Order: sequence, then C-alpha cells, then structure tokens
Amino acid sequence: MWPGAPQPLHAEFIGQPYPSNPSRDRRRSLRNVVCFAANRGWERFRPRSDGPLISVIVPVHNGLPLLPDALRSVHRQTYKRWECIVVDDGSRDDSAAVVARFASRDGRFRLVRLASRQGVSGARNRGIEVARGQYVVFLDADDELFAHALRARLDTLTRADETVAGAFCSIVPAGIRRETSRRCIAPWRPAPGGWIDFISADGECPFPIHAALTRLEVVRAAGGFEVGQHYAEDWHLWARILRAGWRFLSTGTYGALYRRRSHSAVQQEPVELVRQAARLLKWADQPWSGEPTIDGAPYVFAHPLAYYRRTLQLARRAVHAGWEAILIDRPEALSAALEYLPPTDAYWLSWHLDIDTLLEQALRRTPKDLGFTHAHLNRVKGRSREVLLARISNGG
Repeated sequence: MWPGAPQPLHAEFIGQPYPSNPSRDRRRSLRNVVCFAANRGWERFRPRSDGPLISVIVPVHNGLPLLPDALRSVHRQTYKRWECIVVDDGSRDDSAAVVARFASRDGRFRLVRLASRQGVSGARNRGIEVARGQYVVFLDADDELFAHALRARLDTLTRADETVAGAFCSIVPAGIRRETSRRCIAPWRPAPGGWIDFISADGECPFPIHAALTRLEVVRAAGGFEVGQHYAEDWHLWARILRAGWRFLSTGTYGALYRRRSHSAVQQEPVELVRQAARLLKWADQPWSGEPTIDGAPYVFAHPLAYYRRTLQLARRAVHAGWEAILIDRPEALSAALEYLPPTDAYWLSWHLDIDTLLEQALRRTPKDLGFTHAHLNRVKGRSREVLLARISNGG
C-alpha cells in the first residue's frame, strides 16, 4: 500500500460506515499524485505482448480531486490484462497531467485528448474507437472499482454462450469521503437465474454504467452512446442491446463504488432525467421501428414490452391448466390450452418459461389422496414437457 492512499473497499465494508482516519483526509492535488507515482511502492508493469483483454474507458472533464482514486482502483485489479483509456474532454484542471504521470509509470494507462468538448457520450465513443480489448468497462472519473471487479465479471462472461453480451455486479453507493451507504444498488429485477434481458429489465435501466463488463463488438454494433445525450445515455445503450436479444449475467458480487455528489446530474437536472426516462419507457412500449439496425443481433424484440409480459403470463397459466388435463390422461388438452398463446418464439420463451420448475410446482400441489403413483406422476411430467417444448420450438 502506498503512503497516504485510502485502503480499498471490499465486500466486508458493505453496510458499515467507512473507517475514519484523519491521516487519510489529505488535500488531493497534483503534488500528491506526483509523489505517489514516484514512490517505490508503485509496481512497474510492462504490457504483455498479446495485448489487453479488457479496455477500461474513463471519460474525464475537470476530474480532480477524485480522478486519482479512480485510476488507482484500476491499477490494483487482481486481473492484469487490461488497458485504461482516459479520454480528456477539455479539462481545464490538471487531469491530463495526472493521467500522463500514471501512464509514465504503467504503460497500460493511455491518455486521449479531444480537440473540443464533446460531452460524456462523445468521450466514451472516442474511447470505444481506440480500444484494443475484447471487452469494455466504462468507469466515471469519480467512481471506483473493487480489486476483484474485472476478474469476477470476466470469469462469469467467459462461461456464457453467445447470447450473453456481458456480466454485471452490484454497486455500493458512497459519499465524497467514501462513507458507504447501508444498501447496495442491485440490478433491476433480475430473473431467477441471475440474468437480465429485455423482458426482465421491464424497460428500466438495468444497472449503473460501471456495473457491467460488455463484449466490445456488441457495444460497437449497437452504435455506442447517443451523441449529444448527457442524461440517461447509459440507459439508452443497455436498452438497445437488450432489445436486440442479448442478455447480461450477474456475478453475484459487489464490484464497484458509486459516488453520489451534490452537483451530479441527478441533483442538478432531475426534470431532464424524468423526461429522458419517459422517452425510453415509451420506446420500450412501442413496436420496434427497425432503427438502429444492430448487426449480429441474436433476436429482435419487435413487439411492445407488454406483449411479451402478457404472453409469458398466459403461458404459465396454460402450463398449470394443461398439467391438470394430462394428469387424467388427456394430453391433447395441454396442446389445446397452448393454442391460446399468440405467435411467439423459443428464443425468449424458453428462458422465462422454466418448464421443470412449473411442473415441479404443479406436482407438489397434486393431492396425495388421488392415488397417483410416483411413476405415473413422472410420466405425466415427461409428457407435459414434451408437449410444451414441441409447442415452443414450433414458434407458438
């Protein structure tokens, strides 16, 4: 640990105030950062010849005094194959000099300076253009990553199939002095399997900007961030990716610190945030217009969100009704019940309609005094599953 540096936050601090220590309440300035970088405790790192696997993109505009904490949180990652691209969006303070000092000691840090102010969306898009990794994490200059953040998300994502665009964690909110809140910012309504898609997100922003590690090719295919958009720009990006059929998996861990500041966008422009929320919720409740086109999208949710939610509700009722019919040897009744489902697709229905779980629930509700043997109930369950899968695979 370098002198004067705040100790990293880990899961054990969640729900407890961050330990106070007067010696850590120092003035954060360029002088402190220079002293830190020159300290012998800095581990010199030479990038591997095979390059970075993860690109951490940090947009900054007048990022002092909190920018050094954000960069130090990247430097202490337990996973080492990363690059950190800091995009200076017209800072008038010493942010660029701070990044240059970090880069002089660790080649994984890169400074990109914009000729003119482009806003947070333009700065992130520039970082996306020059990124060399296969995966990307977006980190604001006043937030921090926990030491295990990159490794936990990468381990989760690399075990997933091609329908998964990224992995996300929960976020711990804190104040300027790193006092942690007593609750975490959990993802919005994750499915029981620990994943989020267009339906389970329910039109909401699924997680904060720095909660996810995402496949870079997916972000580029989605067009990056909406240029000129200064509020809810991350919400819009996640919404486009989810509607194109990709999912995000949960790591089941806390992975980052999110600072709440008095001059943040939420505090300064609450009405604008509500206006953007209304726009994006309305977009989710309308048919897909075909724009923007996302190359390689696994499946486009072309109907309004309400269509999929009502279809799912009806499918669950059909399963329970059909079980009762098959129990008395009327398998055709289940097929007839499923005919009431509107045309759908196995891609999303098979995720949400957990057939085995639904049938197990129906099995537990079957009265014991009916005299059905365990073997008979298992045959009924197997027959029900065959009918359901045949119906789903035929597109409803």
